[in-house]
Amino acid sequence: MTKKFLIAILAVLLVFGLASCNGDAGSKGGGGSEPTRPAELSVNSFTENYLVGTANPSGTLLYTSTEGKITPLDINDAGVTTNFDASEVAENKFLRITYKGIDAVKYYNVKELETVDISGTYIVGKNTTLTFKKGSTLVVKEVWSDWDKFFNLPSEYDPEQSEENYTVGISPAGRTVIRVFDWTYTPRDGELATYPSEGSYFEFDNGYTPNTYYFYVSTYKEDNRSTTNESARGRYLIMQFDVYGNANFWFATSLEADVFDYLRNPSTPSEAASKVSEKITIPASEMSFDQAGLNFKDVTVNETNAKNLAIILNRENYASKTRAFGFVSSTGDGYKGYSYTMKLSDEAVF
Repeated sequence: MTKKFLIAILAVLLVFGLASCNGDAGSKGGGGSEPTRPAELSVNSFTENYLVGTANPSGTLLYTSTEGKITPLDINDAGVTTNFDASEVAENKFLRITYKGIDAVKYYNVKELETVDISGTYIVGKNTTLTFKKGSTLVVKEVWSDWDKFFNLPSEYDPEQSEENYTVGISPAGRTVIRVFDWTYTPRDGELATYPSEGSYFEFDNGYTPNTYYFYVSTYKEDNRSTTNESARGRYLIMQFDVYGNANFWFATSLEADVFDYLRNPSTPSEAASKVSEKITIPASEMSFDQAGLNFKDVTVNETNAKNLAIILNRENYASKTRAFGFVSSTGDGYKGYSYTMKLSDEAVF
């Protein structure tokens, strides 16, 4: 074997080696192709509860192609198929959703409507009541101007009235609901759930309206700071709601028995008179009512010590002997206010 022949063989081997190395490098990157990703189908939103007889499911999908392109779809779009069937009542029913050969899975319930027959009057919003009649779907809505008109029912006043028939349906959670005046309510045992009836509204133990038989007292004295209204500095607050719906209140230096004796009989001379300020009255016409209870906000009786008044209801509301409501006179424009936490006392009004 000649020297020239050996050199030729080495040259050929070198060429093949370089080609092999270049091929390996290309397979790891550079000019190599990306691996194909699997297509995906996911459920973006889905309604889980349906009435018997519903024709189609409700929901949205996201389809991701092998190239990574995301396409939003409605579950009823062309090309999407399901085995949805709401012909009879069922719980936790299997649903297969298919698009371009890719499946997604959900579960759904098929419900029947409960029988709905509501009666009574309910407080459903600010100064607003709904009245239902047994055996009828007609609802009368009444909007009152203030607490005085609703509480005292003056003969010369008629609330703003409108009528509408309610429709029955099912909520996303699967409960039977009614819809009337652009709002959805849940019926329960012939009543409206979570809304007080007119009868329960006036039962003191339920806390929606103030107890007219007992005084309310503050849980502390106001502070003596210069930022506090002069009438309230270092004094308790006593409140009494009368039978006409008005709220009366006094600043008092003590909560001793003689103070309440004087408030019961202010015409009788008493040394306790010096312990109590003059009565301030918030008229019922300045108050409103709603499903949380009687309240008022930004009411001004006078500019001296009864300005920007508000009631802030607590969880137990007017029935509580610990924290019934907050009574606030907000500061502003140089006016100095005060803030009390009120509770129902054992001191009778009469």
